[in-house]
Amino acid sequence: MPSITIKNVPDELHQKLKKISAANHRSINAEIIHILSENLEEKIELPSLTEIRSLRTATARNYLTEAEIEKLKAEGRS
Repeated sequence: MPSITIKNVPDELHQKLKKISAANHRSINAEIIHILSENLEEKIELPSLTEIRSLRTATARNYLTEAEIEKLKAEGRS
């Protein structure tokens, strides 16, 4: 398994890592791996501006008037 050496870690950051790793019952190394894993997981991909505009155009008239809502409500009650 590959190894990574991190140099020049600020004292404050090192102390935070020690505190968090102790609270989680992990070594500092295990805590760093956990933090990296959590933050490097595949994130939800947001749609592009082109996709947003396309969706907005496709749904431009997909809203209901007050009369349509009342009609649908009445149909649902029967």
